Amino acid sequence: MSADPDIRGWPFQSVLVANRGEIALRVLRSVQRLGLRGIVVFHAADRATPAVAMADAAIEIHGATPVAAYLDGEQILAAARHSGAGAIHPGYGFLSENAGFCAAVEAAGLVFIGPTPAQIRLMGDKVRARNFVAEAGFPVAPSAIEDDDPASFADRARAVGVPLLIKPSAGGGGKGMRIVRDLALLDAEIARARSEGQRYFGDGRLYVERYIEQPRHIEVQVLGDAHGEVVHLFERECSVQRRFQKIVEETPSPALTPELRQRICDTAAGIARSAGYRNAGTVEFIFGHGGASDGDSDGDGKDAGAARFYFLEMNTRLQVEHPVTEAITGIDLVQEQLRIAAGEPLGYGQAAITAQGHAIEFRIYAEDPARGYTPTTGPILRLRPPAGDGLRWDGGVREGGEVTAAFDPMIAKLIVHGADRGSAIARADRALRDTVLLGCQTNVAFLRRLIADPAFVAGDIHTGFLDAHPEIAADPPLDADRCRALLAAAALATRPLRDAADAVPALHAAIGPWSNGTSTGLLPTLQQHFHLGDQAHAVALAPTADGHRLHDSRGSAAVALAVDSLGDGELCLDGRRLPVQLAVRGDEVFVHLDGAAQALRYQHPLQRLAAAGQGGAEDSVRAPMPGSVVSLPVTVGAAVQRGDILLVMESMKMETTITAPRDGVVEALHYAVGQSFDRDALLLELSRAD
Repeated sequence: MSADPDIRGWPFQSVLVANRGEIALRVLRSVQRLGLRGIVVFHAADRATPAVAMADAAIEIHGATPVAAYLDGEQILAAARHSGAGAIHPGYGFLSENAGFCAAVEAAGLVFIGPTPAQIRLMGDKVRARNFVAEAGFPVAPSAIEDDDPASFADRARAVGVPLLIKPSAGGGGKGMRIVRDLALLDAEIARARSEGQRYFGDGRLYVERYIEQPRHIEVQVLGDAHGEVVHLFERECSVQRRFQKIVEETPSPALTPELRQRICDTAAGIARSAGYRNAGTVEFIFGHGGASDGDSDGDGKDAGAARFYFLEMNTRLQVEHPVTEAITGIDLVQEQLRIAAGEPLGYGQAAITAQGHAIEFRIYAEDPARGYTPTTGPILRLRPPAGDGLRWDGGVREGGEVTAAFDPMIAKLIVHGADRGSAIARADRALRDTVLLGCQTNVAFLRRLIADPAFVAGDIHTGFLDAHPEIAADPPLDADRCRALLAAAALATRPLRDAADAVPALHAAIGPWSNGTSTGLLPTLQQHFHLGDQAHAVALAPTADGHRLHDSRGSAAVALAVDSLGDGELCLDGRRLPVQLAVRGDEVFVHLDGAAQALRYQHPLQRLAAAGQGGAEDSVRAPMPGSVVSLPVTVGAAVQRGDILLVMESMKMETTITAPRDGVVEALHYAVGQSFDRDALLLELSRAD
């Protein structure tokens, strides 16, 4: 919006970023582009990340866990003093909305890149924020607040009526939130929400509000300076969510008419102005239709079915999805944060801010949508972000890095910008198709299915959209031709493993002859066995003059593979040439073929022999994802019934309950409270009840 500022008179010439990953990298870019010195803190787990490499200085911090290190305000302040930083930018998450940390920064004589401690306290507590907004005359949903009278809270919650939404007063990011549609479950859900609120935020206080079925989540970006100027930068739609956490964000919202857009944006700016808000913030609303609107004050029902919106919360920080606002306005929000913190006036009013085109952000997560969006872990063996006009990739990891259970599973953000929503969706499909990310399972293929769904294309979305469309998350059946191509690429990629096994003559007799349905006989090479999804496949490669011949259950095909040392190349299958990227790690083969990635598990012939004759694991309970034990309500020898809670685990800020798959007796427990485990780890064993 404004020209690059003259930083010579600013009260700080260096900024310490008290964060990690993509947001640390994002803040550093603006800091260094302005000529300021950029400093980061890092835990040892992040030593090899791009943000540490890019910073002018990097200071290691320590903690019992990586997250604990980034939450240690005293250690971060010590790092700021040691590095000579004049200001601290908190990014988002961690200490970004911690009023005590903000006050400590200011007490240390440093500048906090964000609002004042008082503004964080006001808006950071959902109950105080709701009361403030209501008293200022802005719309809020019917609700019951525990602090008003703790003894009657449950009764008042029942009076609000179902469906209702339980929220921790000090919460955020969807943690501790529960939708209740059956009042018989209310007490149990209150207990669970309170437990999670205490665990995640150190505060178990709650409140409930009426839940709007099929609501849309719309938020408005605001900026306020220290001179009384407050502007909005239009809205963002964040309705596509799972477990109350956003996956896709876009602007403008396809739901808003120009009149509604004006109303909701003016309301957001009014709330920020009433609070005397300073710096960047986001005012969030629930938007829906039906019932009495906020304008139907007498409740006569004349406005039934009208569009209405209610204040949800205000985030007193930069949002994950801020790049879509930057795309349509051309305003660098981090630069504006820095200018405001330096005491500069915005220098422009609302009329000067315009929006061009349509932007969509996709959060690239390490997760398995088909298994309830459970987080996944693993190395980043290959990373090729898409490139081109209208594309932006904000990532915090590099090839060779690792996705662990220590942090949120978001790997990167893909932002697309087009002339309109249709062109943005088309550009997104091409970009997701071209995204190569091998080594851990991601949601990239899921995102392509999502944006191809007719309802999404039509803009008919709401916060329960994914629950209403479970088919989007489900892995579609593999086309036979694609399956053969994947197996061919994997078989050729694992030839060194196969050739080593081929030197063991005993294996030929142990594995037996190959049959393709028309003839039987020993091939000159061994069968290779792969698991592709839930299906086991056997293939064999026979060398030919110009490549190999692939034999599988469908017959045979001519195959050849040419890849460079990085795993990039081409697969030739019966004359068809397909671009391919490959990575092999242990017994896993990762293949990016024809715009989508797939993992195959390779079973070495020796492993196959060792596994022969072994029984199944029907009595074992395994971890659906990596994590740690939060609680263990059973003991060895305890009798349990199908559906009883065996263990509660936590993974990447998500709590999951493990229940008994059948009646039985707990025979063995392999992990205690606080201990960590990997995906598929054996958690406990059941024996049959007498």
